[in-house]
Amino acid sequence: MASAPAPDLYPAAIAHIGAIPESALRRSFYQRRGKRAFDLALGSLMFAGCLPLMLIVGVAVLLTSGWPVLYASERVGMDGRRFWMWKFRTMVHDADIVMEHWKRTHPDLAEQYATNYKLKDDPRVTPLGRFLRKSSLDELPQFLNVLRGDMSLVGPRPYLPALPPEARSMEVITSVRPAISGPFQVNGRNALTPQQRMQLDVDYATNLTFFGDCWLLLQTFKPIAKRDGD
Repeated sequence: MASAPAPDLYPAAIAHIGAIPESALRRSFYQRRGKRAFDLALGSLMFAGCLPLMLIVGVAVLLTSGWPVLYASERVGMDGRRFWMWKFRTMVHDADIVMEHWKRTHPDLAEQYATNYKLKDDPRVTPLGRFLRKSSLDELPQFLNVLRGDMSLVGPRPYLPALPPEARSMEVITSVRPAISGPFQVNGRNALTPQQRMQLDVDYATNLTFFGDCWLLLQTFKPIAKRDGD
């Protein structure tokens, strides 16, 4: 269940984030107590409502590409704690072998992958996996992460564990739980540069409010309806 390799993009982005005041790390009552209550109440309802769909997707993954149905990837959580983030498996079993063969046969595109670890037509992704990613259905198991307390419904998307923990911007970003949805999903997803993503996450963490979370949660349905996932 090893996590995917992380691109060396964000340290450069960190250098461009503006100065962050000490007050940015002070947690409001909503952040300390209300947000978790919000996650448990709404997250339980959403998990129960999505459970039949999750069972259907799980069976579809099992029938089309076998076991395991879920995939776990290590991420950085609140206050820098590591956790396993769950998704429905969207890649073939021998993904590493497929990628090495692809890099040998596509040297021109291999440089693109080495830069951002994203491919428009990733050869490792199954046909069902492409649909699950586009529709964001692969992320439904993360409701379990929310109920466990690893993640929130709204906030920064989880980062890979490859950033310097002393970075001031990451200290602010990890002052809140990473989340299923948030400014990254609403404002462009993978069209964002690393600098833009980190700035959005810092702005979110320093201006966290209940009504802001509600607005972001409602806005999440737009990219899902457009099948704008990665």
